[in-house]
Amino acid sequence: MGSQPSKPSDSVSFSMVGNNLNLSDDIIKRLAKSNETDFSRNEESERLLEKEVNKRLIQLEKETLKNFESHLETSLILSEIEPEPLSSDTLDKKIEGLEGKLQQLQASQKDILDDEGKKIKADLLKCLVDNKGKPLNCYEYIQQFNKVVNQ
Repeated sequence: MGSQPSKPSDSVSFSMVGNNLNLSDDIIKRLAKSNETDFSRNEESERLLEKEVNKRLIQLEKETLKNFESHLETSLILSEIEPEPLSSDTLDKKIEGLEGKLQQLQASQKDILDDEGKKIKADLLKCLVDNKGKPLNCYEYIQQFNKVVNQ
């Protein structure tokens, strides 16, 4: 019993005396056989870090996209909700209202131009037709028309 050591022979041990580092033969053999270097360990750690960062970025991208889509859907749904369901009567009423607004707009535009304004508008249209593709040739007419409309 006392002739065998209490630890197996493949155990790793080292000791440091002063500035000298004494390594066991087993450690030296393992280091000599190992393909691992500082460079390879650095590369492996960088790969692992990149993999984790990519996982987190993908997760954040999915969460952001999901939040954006849900926000977009709720904003569109809430803005398009009508208090009453669509029927032919409600559509007719809406169309009549829009036609009334259009007629009011057209009537107000007729009152803007007097006889002089109508003459300038006709001259501008004639100039633009005569100089098709060259609207800068009608710059004077455009300026006159703007003055009349803005008055």
